Amino acid sequence: MKILKKLLLIPLLAIGLTVGGGISQEVHAIDRYVTTYSDGSSIWLSSIRSNPAKRDFYIVTVKYVELRGRYDYETVSFQENNNKWYYNRGNGWESVKPNTSMNDILYYIMHL
Repeated sequence: MKILKKLLLIPLLAIGLTVGGGISQEVHAIDRYVTTYSDGSSIWLSSIRSNPAKRDFYIVTVKYVELRGRYDYETVSFQENNNKWYYNRGNGWESVKPNTSMNDILYYIMHL
């Protein structure tokens, strides 16, 4: 009888570890949700830095979360120049275009 109880505990322990491990690091409490796309991937902001006196330059740490739970971080800079916004992912400045993830991120940080 004791052996049977121990054998029943092993699958329960395995299920508990699997569920607990899968939930532990997807999103942290400080991450700010931006949006989810039709493929199930979502964008979160882990940090936002700016000069409070001027709202024309931001540095954000973006977290891209895939539906499967994988994620990747990227630092992106945004700057306004002549009433147009530009972003830089580390490979040069490009203009922010409508219906893109950069536009979604910029919209979010501008409306905080």
